[in-house]
Amino acid sequence: MNNKSIWVFPKYLNFSDFIEFNLKFESFDKSNNLFIDMSNTEEITSLFAGCLIHAQATLLKKNKRIELIVSESVKKTLKMLGVLNYLTSETIESKKKTA
Repeated sequence: MNNKSIWVFPKYLNFSDFIEFNLKFESFDKSNNLFIDMSNTEEITSLFAGCLIHAQATLLKKNKRIELIVSESVKKTLKMLGVLNYLTSETIESKKKTA
């Protein structure tokens, strides 16, 4: 059975979310996939994208991965940063439209 931990992200991310993500990921059971719901997130910074890249690289070493649900605005940012394909081969796009 493939256990998934689901982390839901807020509409806006701030520096404390970055710190919380890193602390939470350090204690995360990396024998499981990590499911991240960013369907309501409107903005993501390159700093936070870097956290996702690090987490993905760590999980891939254990044959696990991040699975994302992303908003259109997050998808656009990840694409501009050139990391969309690396992070989202298993991405589920949010059906919600951003204004």
